[in-house]
Amino acid sequence: MSAPYPWLAPHWRQFEAWRAAGRLPHAILLSGPAGWGKAKLAFAMATKLLGITPQQVREGDDGEATERQVHADLRWVEADLEGGSRQIKIDQIREFAGFIASTSMSGVKVGVIVEAERMNTNAANALLKTLEEPAGATHLILITHRPGALLATIRSRCQVVPVMPSPDLARTWLGQAVGMSEAVDGLLWLSSFAPLRAMALLQDGSAAASLAALALLPKLSSGESSLRATLTAALAADPVLLLDGWLRALHDAEVGNSIPGAAGSWTHLAATARAVADTSSGDALFTEAPFTDAILQAKRHVLSTSNPNLPWLLEALLQRWVAA
Repeated sequence: MSAPYPWLAPHWRQFEAWRAAGRLPHAILLSGPAGWGKAKLAFAMATKLLGITPQQVREGDDGEATERQVHADLRWVEADLEGGSRQIKIDQIREFAGFIASTSMSGVKVGVIVEAERMNTNAANALLKTLEEPAGATHLILITHRPGALLATIRSRCQVVPVMPSPDLARTWLGQAVGMSEAVDGLLWLSSFAPLRAMALLQDGSAAASLAALALLPKLSSGESSLRATLTAALAADPVLLLDGWLRALHDAEVGNSIPGAAGSWTHLAATARAVADTSSGDALFTEAPFTDAILQAKRHVLSTSNPNLPWLLEALLQRWVAA
């Protein structure tokens, strides 16, 4: 076996070195942004430990691999997002702990928790006992996109393995996969240089619409036709991707990072957008908040279950953008 992706080769070599020396940690925490293949790395580690051949895995929306069950001694825990839950609950961890403590069929047990930061407080506390009192030949692999959201006591009981390779590796891999073109830089920028996320955006077509809408924002004027055209483009984009890209463009312009296809058109807008507060509209969503905070508030509304009026939300942002 080898690393699932070229940029994971150093992590795989470390894993193999631990195994060869008989010093494999009881619990490993794979930590880093989504879209770098942490779940596929965990799956490769698990199948290596169990001595089985990796099977085809299911790809998640962000390009991360997920796999629920391929072996009697492997347990894969994740939040049931399709069922409406955004948490890993205590019952799941109790069942997981029972599995870890039970007798194995192969002599080894492996448990993987995907997005461990989704454990609620009770679930996280329940996991601590399993981490503190490891059973014989058992191995736990936790995956997190946001390590700061995990209990410090959980992090301290794991060997943390950061997974955040160089953007150059991402560009090379994606360029070979889709062909080197200007689109590669735009895809990587929009996906925070996470190659699997970039590939997923390319395949579902959402990147092009978001990049097209973002390209119109620095040129937006107070004219009705300009506002309508930009709103139409914004509504054609994935709203979360668009709002994230808007924030990223403002940040990159402020710190001097390059923005694909944008030249210097964002630079003069960045500082104002971070400082300006609208005190005239009386709108509770935006009043007395810097524009960047208004984008974050809009994103929270989009991600909520309140079914927000998206055309109104985006038009309100665009009007404030023009005023700023």
